[in-house]
Amino acid sequence: MVGKDIANERLIELYVEKITAENLSRATIDAYRADLVNFEKFCQKKALNFVKLDEKSIRFYLQELAKSGIKMQSVSRKISSLKQFFGFLRIDEIRFDNPTQNITKPKFAKNLPKFLTKDEIAKILQYLTKNDDLATLRLRAMIEVLYSTGLRVSELISLRFSDIKINNDGGVENNIIVRGKGNKERMVLLTKTSCLALKEYLQKVSEKFEKIRFKYLFFASKNKVDNHITRQRFGQILKNLALVNNIDCNRVSPHIIRHSFATHLLDDGMDLRSIQELLGHSDISTTQIYTHILSSRLQKIVNDKHPLAKF
Repeated sequence: MVGKDIANERLIELYVEKITAENLSRATIDAYRADLVNFEKFCQKKALNFVKLDEKSIRFYLQELAKSGIKMQSVSRKISSLKQFFGFLRIDEIRFDNPTQNITKPKFAKNLPKFLTKDEIAKILQYLTKNDDLATLRLRAMIEVLYSTGLRVSELISLRFSDIKINNDGGVENNIIVRGKGNKERMVLLTKTSCLALKEYLQKVSEKFEKIRFKYLFFASKNKVDNHITRQRFGQILKNLALVNNIDCNRVSPHIIRHSFATHLLDDGMDLRSIQELLGHSDISTTQIYTHILSSRLQKIVNDKHPLAKF
């Protein structure tokens, strides 16, 4: 099969079929596909076939991306996509080599993750206690669960009613089994306030929709029993919530609340390995970025408080 001419589009289809079978998230699969489709458009103009193109052609493509003003983080991700793709072609013997082998990803300074202060989180949640309509109770429950567990937004919105356990007293059990990246399961723990927020939300759902059975915990509407709220809609609601609480809306998003969860735990003395488990990171190096936040904060404290800092 090595060296055989196969249409570029077909090779992309084969690769997508392969990574779909590996249970990668839909967002990851779509990102890989988009990167490859973009590269294929470039190859079309140059009459290049994926089976025969060389390293020089790929480097030229990357130079074109850089000239277009695309962010280096995006270039780095596209290189990863190409490396994975051509690795697949090599392993499946569609090519005899991997033309991306000597191509390295650009190095760039990592931005420290944004996070909210504990007071800002408390301010947002306090604001949501002013009303007890369904939309407000749903939002409060979502934020409470997100902040108490550090879930990814995709994990949060895909929670099902069956994932929540009710005890004999009608309360919510303080643990949930979550399906994360790669369909891996992990247990996350709920705080007392998040259990209470869920209980109040569930009671309102039961009162308002007694005969309707929804699939997802945070459903989209009564007319869409099998759909959950979208990540885009949840993000938009959070931005609006930030505005009414005089918080910079650029500092409020589902992912920033996840960062806040990890940062505050580290601040309060939890070890990095435990935070890794709670966040569902497969590699602790991903979790280590939070130590940079702590280091920069300690440096500020030293500069502000040390008796010799002013000399």
